Amino acid sequence: MTHTTPVTSSSSFVHTTLTTLPLPPRTGAITALAWSEDNTHLAAVSASGMLVIWQARSGSCLLQQRITRSRLCAVAWSQQGRSVLLGSAHGTFSVFHLTTRTLVHSTTFADPVTQIVRSPNVVDARFFVRSGAALHLFTQGQAEPRTVRYSTPLVDACWTPDGQSLALVCADGLVEVCDARTWRVLWRHADVLSTALRVTWDATGGRLALGMADGTVQMHDLRTGHGSPPLPLSRFPIQSLRWGERYLVAGSEAEVTFWNDAQALAHRQQTRTLPAFTFDSDGAILATAWPHAIALTTLA
Repeated sequence: MTHTTPVTSSSSFVHTTLTTLPLPPRTGAITALAWSEDNTHLAAVSASGMLVIWQARSGSCLLQQRITRSRLCAVAWSQQGRSVLLGSAHGTFSVFHLTTRTLVHSTTFADPVTQIVRSPNVVDARFFVRSGAALHLFTQGQAEPRTVRYSTPLVDACWTPDGQSLALVCADGLVEVCDARTWRVLWRHADVLSTALRVTWDATGGRLALGMADGTVQMHDLRTGHGSPPLPLSRFPIQSLRWGERYLVAGSEAEVTFWNDAQALAHRQQTRTLPAFTFDSDGAILATAWPHAIALTTLA
């Protein structure tokens, strides 16, 4: 069922729920979400080690399978959509083949695998695995990943929209943008007043948003080298940050906040637990994992 809910605010804000994907029984708390490359399917992993896949348009659940008894923390699709990539709290990186419904490859790292993200560049088939203080960059055709290590654990990383560079944040507040081929540092930032916790790019790849420990978001225009005044979005540390086509979405332990590009707070949604959420590849549909269902919504 599709319905539109207007929200009173300082700017025009409407969110439309396209569909709701019910969580199958015994799924557990959803920890990560990932859209397929063509935006037709959504994969989710849970704290109880479950993998669930839905057909997004119909809302039908195509797969529910326990992969491990440990917590799954990360999920991504392979480039062809034939497999999903999984990361666990025990440091296991696995490839799950959808046709046979079996694990076809597993590698164990020293630290939990907390993030897996495939490059948006369809020509260069790459993806990274974040684990502890290391970023492992996998490239199709190469037997071993390129591993880059930092002095403190990595807390977030993301690709530029063209898939040529990576932005990453370390636990000590260091933020770097590096060329994915050469690992040459293109930009570096460290704020002495508040530590950066999350990072995301706008659709143009020109602006970088940093979610800070003091609940603000800092914008940096890498084309001009200028930064904007901190934007207060929460009373609590920003623990999740995604930039879609129209809105920047920031999550903290108390709320999910939507912010539009006119620098006006559009809507604030209270929550008791921080939900997992992610935009599709077009930045148009937001998938949000609530306790009993996944909501697919558009923001206008």
